[in-house]
Amino acid sequence: PVLTSMMHLTLIASLVMILAMLAPGIASRVFHLAPEDAIVVFAPAGIGMLAAALILGRWGERIQKQRLARRGLAALSLGFALFGLLAWRFETTNQRLALDPSSMMHMAPAGAALILTSVVLSLILGLAASGVNITSQTILQENTPEQLRGRVFSVQFMLNNLVGIPPMLAIGATADLLGIPAVLIGVSLMVLAV
Repeated sequence: PVLTSMMHLTLIASLVMILAMLAPGIASRVFHLAPEDAIVVFAPAGIGMLAAALILGRWGERIQKQRLARRGLAALSLGFALFGLLAWRFETTNQRLALDPSSMMHMAPAGAALILTSVVLSLILGLAASGVNITSQTILQENTPEQLRGRVFSVQFMLNNLVGIPPMLAIGATADLLGIPAVLIGVSLMVLAV
């Protein structure tokens, strides 16, 4: 349980870094907003994380932790896949608009619906990530012998940084090379594998 929890915590830390690196690109390249408008992508995830913390803080002891962690990972995988499909849909819509500017009036409501959908998906990603993080942290604390906690948490902190840095450095170039939708679907498959 300790090793599994450490893997989950490291994965969540990496996913938060990846989402933080992709959010400005999603805002500018996919949604054609200013990069500063990445809050459209990132703020709902933060709200979802806060909501999960409040919910689990109040009713968490009634939930089977390992089952919640597995379901949270499945929700994360599905959420990133749907976010990738949404980004692909947005890019397809924007390419059509570039070819036929007269269709822009007909496409405006779809754009708003797609942005609203991305907000909902981001909220779900935040809920799932925080659910996995909180339950894994609880499992780690409950199952680590008291005399080893310092070592275990030091290793956990080191793993978060060590494993999180390479994807953070490579994600921008990968998104430039393959496109944001492909990267999001790749992240989804990585989470599914875990």
